Amino acid sequence: MVGGSTIWKPSQTVVLTFDGQMLPQRVFLCYNALSIEVYTYPTIQCYNWCRYGHTKAQCRSRPRCFKRTNAHISESCTVREDEVSCLHCLGRHTTTRKLCPELDRQKRIKISMAEESISYSETSKKHPAIGKSYVNATASSLSNPSAQKSKLPNSSSSNRKTSS
Repeated sequence: MVGGSTIWKPSQTVVLTFDGQMLPQRVFLCYNALSIEVYTYPTIQCYNWCRYGHTKAQCRSRPRCFKRTNAHISESCTVREDEVSCLHCLGRHTTTRKLCPELDRQKRIKISMAEESISYSETSKKHPAIGKSYVNATASSLSNPSAQKSKLPNSSSSNRKTSS
């Protein structure tokens, strides 16, 4: 996609689908034997909502900044480069960075889907989500003491079940 419009490029690739679980080694087309390779769907990311699996053109969600995942368009973001935080792994990079571990996970999911012929939900269980470290997960709540206090239970209430 360039400038919001789709550009078609000529290629030497044809996508064929076959019934069943086994792929033939080759197909014959116009007196030529063509070898078969497994097709892996591309890993796509939405630049509107910062998630994988769809593009900005198909997105129905509200815009989210890829620098700090706040609810605004990234172009209007004033966050400095040293303050960015990834939505997926909480790393110190933008959510759209090509070296994010979540992008690698999404690519591995697509490869497994193609090779094993199973659904996204089944495959994603084999490739667990990127773990957010305890330090990264608590950093935001520790930097905001009022948010931390609101998570504490009220001292006058009890969750303990009592008999009457």
